[in-house]
Amino acid sequence: MKWIFFLSTAIGLVQSEGTFTATSYMNTPRIGSTATLLPSAKVLIAGGATATAELFDPASESFTLTGDMVTPRRFHTATLLPDERVLVVGGFVGDSQNNVPTATAEIYNPTSEFSRRWTT
Repeated sequence: MKWIFFLSTAIGLVQSEGTFTATSYMNTPRIGSTATLLPSAKVLIAGGATATAELFDPASESFTLTGDMVTPRRFHTATLLPDERVLVVGGFVGDSQNNVPTATAEIYNPTSEFSRRWTT
């Protein structure tokens, strides 16, 4: 079994057979992000004190940017929907000194054009 871990220092780790192997670096350092396993076996990594999102491909062990969310957020939830979209809700906005809760939501659609993948 292969396990995938993401660290706030922007590196992915793959664990199998009792060992950890560093993969490539994420494009953006994050804290308080979400990681959602998609039906494609890729992992959507969203937010983390940023509006950016990226996909981790376990086959190539690489990260690819996948469009920005409308709202930069951290410590939010991300739920895979039955139609393969991802619903991102809540969390906090603002810098680490000003944690402002948000009740906003947005949806990631992996089949949309790059610039239109995130909608509110």
